[in-house]
Amino acid sequence: MGVRMNWLAVEGGDRASLLAEMGLAESGVASDELNSPLACAEFLGGWFVLVSNDGGVDLEQALPLASQYGLAVGCELEEHVMFSRLRAFRGGARAWSVTHDPDVDADGVSVEGEPPPPFEDLRAALAAEQAESGEDEVDHMFDLPVRLGQQICGYAHDEPRPVVWTILERAGRRRATEPDRGLADAFHSEIFPRLASEGWSFAAEDPDFSGRAWAVTRLINGRRELLRFFWRQDGPQLEFETKVVVFDGDKWTDKALFSGEALPRRAAGGAPGRSLWRRIADHFSGDAPEKPAPPDPLAQLVSRVKEDLAAIDDCLTSGAENPRVRIRPGGSYFI
Repeated sequence: MGVRMNWLAVEGGDRASLLAEMGLAESGVASDELNSPLACAEFLGGWFVLVSNDGGVDLEQALPLASQYGLAVGCELEEHVMFSRLRAFRGGARAWSVTHDPDVDADGVSVEGEPPPPFEDLRAALAAEQAESGEDEVDHMFDLPVRLGQQICGYAHDEPRPVVWTILERAGRRRATEPDRGLADAFHSEIFPRLASEGWSFAAEDPDFSGRAWAVTRLINGRRELLRFFWRQDGPQLEFETKVVVFDGDKWTDKALFSGEALPRRAAGGAPGRSLWRRIADHFSGDAPEKPAPPDPLAQLVSRVKEDLAAIDDCLTSGAENPRVRIRPGGSYFI
């Protein structure tokens, strides 16, 4: 079906004030902007980026509003019709726009106003790629608004950065609280250091990698191994998924030998309780033991993730089956 999404970026804007004016509240954190209908993050250069993975940002209203805080750019993509557009507003007024519509003009590109200098170089580079691939191949000019937006604010949906995304909800649906970053912090302080000690590094450091940001890779015996992580903490809800792919070579284009994931586990049963008669006796004697403190869900999750990683590593190094890991032939690092 293709990607259908839009995003808004503001340079130097006041995050809290902007979200309040848009009627949005922060509710949690996630590894990926695609893990929730609406998410935001801060990028280098003071850019605040807000993304909707289903095109849910009303750019007609949001762009003039956001541009009161600084330069605001908004991008919208609909791959199934190969439409893309990047607009810029400043001080509540439109500054310029770049639109790709295959039904308009020879190369599908129309321009209003004066886009910033990267525009001409990007257009020339994409036109050269188009000429080299021929008219029947991919429409490279579709990428022009996307790449121009990336040059300006640092964000592109297909070249993710390892930033922590904040999950957003419409204000009023939940009492406003500071999002808990415990899971994000645990990934950096406990999970990734363990992976790094075993030879893993962020896949995004490889310029040829085109998957999601929170993925790690290593080369073992000439074969590339990849782990992908999806995590989310939204109030009491904690989620963490680990997927694995092994390629028959060191390149991302090599055939995938197998792929899989750590299996979710049912909660273990509690320890046997005291007998009814023992509890009655304790009640009347006044010797009832103190109730143990409830387990920490985050600590339990991190412990489970470490065990999952150990099980996956055992499969990768020994080739032995493990009941905690599902493996299938073939696959792709886009799983």
